[in-house]
Amino acid sequence: MLVLEIPRAGKNRYVAITDGGVGWSVIDDFVADEQLGLSVAERAGDVIIYSDGMNRKLLVHQVTDHAEN
Repeated sequence: MLVLEIPRAGKNRYVAITDGGVGWSVIDDFVADEQLGLSVAERAGDVIIYSDGMNRKLLVHQVTDHAEN
């Protein structure tokens, strides 16, 4: 997972990427409050489970793999 700070907005942009065998693919891309504290992303089938450093699930997003379209 790649995290980019959005200066002066109190938000971060999160981008989840995966190696699709022939290159990298973006499978999720969203903006959330920096206070959310996401630090781990795990793919489980068609979803990505985001959690904090204490293994608490905070978000679940549907995979949006544009390489498969």
